[in-house]
Amino acid sequence: MHTFSLLMIPQPQTLINNYLQYDFYKTTLKSQIILRQFVR
Repeated sequence: MHTFSLLMIPQPQTLINNYLQYDFYKTTLKSQIILRQFVR
């Protein structure tokens, strides 16, 4: 049970890294869309 709960809950550092990568991806995607709108 103990090891199972450890597997289910991601480590904080990994969670933060994943969130930062996702946020970075989102912002770059938004900027690309905005740039495309400006170009046209």
